[in-house]
Amino acid sequence: MTQDGDTAALQGVAHALKGVAGNIGASRVRVLAESVLAALHGEAQDANSQALGLADELEQLVRQLRHALDSDE
Repeated sequence: MTQDGDTAALQGVAHALKGVAGNIGASRVRVLAESVLAALHGEAQDANSQALGLADELEQLVRQLRHALDSDE
């Protein structure tokens, strides 16, 4: 598990991403953010691996958004 300061930061980021992802329809990011939050609350396994999965999915989303924006120019 992460250290206390890291846990609080991770919880804040995951919570924010969950909300933003829900607003923009990025359902996979939202689900993974929920998984991170559940892991931090002891309801699921390994918050660190959940967070890495969330980061990977977020990177993929950013790449897709950049590609879409580049295509519009």
